[in-house]
Amino acid sequence: KISLKLGSGKIISKKIKIKVVSNFRDNDIKNNGQGAPIGAFYHKYICRKLNNKIAIINLGGIANITYVNNKELIAFDIGPANSLEIDEITSELKLL
Repeated sequence: KISLKLGSGKIISKKIKIKVVSNFRDNDIKNNGQGAPIGAFYHKYICRKLNNKIAIINLGGIANITYVNNKELIAFDIGPANSLEIDEITSELKLL
């Protein structure tokens, strides 16, 4: 139930002199989410014209899945993805 992020919405806002909306992660975690609320709504937006059940797997630093079924939206993290060093994992697996 923690999140680590780089950058400050307040500092960016002062530097570029416009309002900046930030801190989505902390608010999502406070509301029992996993800290990545934007991706799921983006996926829902992409899929809204399709009338089928759809699952999208996002392989960012942490892999997450989004399930869209008409008005239902379910999204959660499923494990590490690009945050892992593939060469290191391959070497580790060879040792097993």
